Amino acid sequence: MDLLKELKNHKNHNINKKKIFLGYPINLDFDYSEIYNLFEVNLNLLGNPFDEGARYKYERGLIEYFGNLYQISRSKIWGYTTSGGSEGNMYGLYVARERLKDPLLFFSRDTHYSIEKAADMLKIPFKVIESQSNGEINYASLEKSIKRNSKEGLIINLNVGSTMKGAIDNPGKIQEILQNSRIKNYYIHADAAFFGGYLPFLDKALTERVGGVVDSLAISGHKFFGTPFPCGIFLAKSRNIRTSNFKEYTKSHDVTLLGSRSGHSAILLWYLINKKGTKILEDEAKNCIDKAKYLVSGLRRIKYPVWRNDASNIVYFRKPVREVLDKWILAVDGNIAHVVTMQHVTQQMLDKFIEDISKTSV
Repeated sequence: MDLLKELKNHKNHNINKKKIFLGYPINLDFDYSEIYNLFEVNLNLLGNPFDEGARYKYERGLIEYFGNLYQISRSKIWGYTTSGGSEGNMYGLYVARERLKDPLLFFSRDTHYSIEKAADMLKIPFKVIESQSNGEINYASLEKSIKRNSKEGLIINLNVGSTMKGAIDNPGKIQEILQNSRIKNYYIHADAAFFGGYLPFLDKALTERVGGVVDSLAISGHKFFGTPFPCGIFLAKSRNIRTSNFKEYTKSHDVTLLGSRSGHSAILLWYLINKKGTKILEDEAKNCIDKAKYLVSGLRRIKYPVWRNDASNIVYFRKPVREVLDKWILAVDGNIAHVVTMQHVTQQMLDKFIEDISKTSV
């Protein structure tokens, strides 16, 4: 088999996977055919997007666009396009570490593994806080831990959509705990890799509360928006960023985590949000939630244990039998599994999934 034929088969294999891809928050329904010619050129970004230069035009526009969604003013917003949510999480913790002196990090047990991985790499000590049954952080446990460590600089990770259960930690409650505990030296980072993309088009009030509380947040581009490769957006309030390391070689302040980054990521996301516009993105977000509600109703109808958090298109349920796990691409953690009702997930797919659950759970 020659290479071109092999690659074509690989492409077709992944296209066919869309019919059974239920368990992960990746939007497989995208079309960038209008701008394929952009891949005929190298679009390498290096440096601070807010330095002068036409190369940063789309990236800077993207940061300002998301800053506006989260009600962070242009004079206060900073950020850049990343390789994905994990890079955004690492950079957020790095910024926090540099701002605080010997900080201690708190995150819930339901937090994505990238937070602990980043803390290990950055040598930031951390404490895991127990979660509530729905995946939300246990606020009483968090408050006790904060009061026991009130003399230290504290980093709080705020989950805006936990990995398996889609729980959103309450930004107001966390801020209230910090204020009541008289903590002044703290930094709040939001892991909003998935929900951070669609929440502004679903719940503007909650989006503004998140934006008002956090010092930084990480959003994935390939999840809600959909791109052919992983990418993301890191947002921060500019007071937290040091930009004094000008490099003559690059003619810029290299203040990002990786240095060179993909200019294609910024252009694809900028193209998508401008082509679709707010109304279509709102409709897509609401449709994802409606499909999640449909799945919950279907599983409850057959009396199968199932749960869903508010503002979440992650539906989690008792782990099904191996036959179902082998047929559908599901995410599993312990005794639960979940379905994420993304744009490419159809009602027909959900009906077949419910039928399979019904046949194997008797």
